[in-house]
Amino acid sequence: MSDDNTIKTTPETSSHDWSRFDAMTEAERHAAALKDPDAQPLTPERMASMKRTPQVQVIRRALKLSQEDFAARFHILLGALRD
Repeated sequence: MSDDNTIKTTPETSSHDWSRFDAMTEAERHAAALKDPDAQPLTPERMASMKRTPQVQVIRRALKLSQEDFAARFHILLGALRD
């Protein structure tokens, strides 16, 4: 795995005590995740109401534009386009 695909640890992430999490079973972890109101699973109804994300790469290639030209034409920051 390359360095681009690994999570970088910072003092905030490396100092967290994971022992409580590690002691939980998979079912307990799942139940705890479901209790989080900000991280609820998508229902079919919510999924149907979501907008699709445009496939910028497909649009850009159809227009035969480089990333730089596409970003300039549509006033998008190049870094945002690449993300």
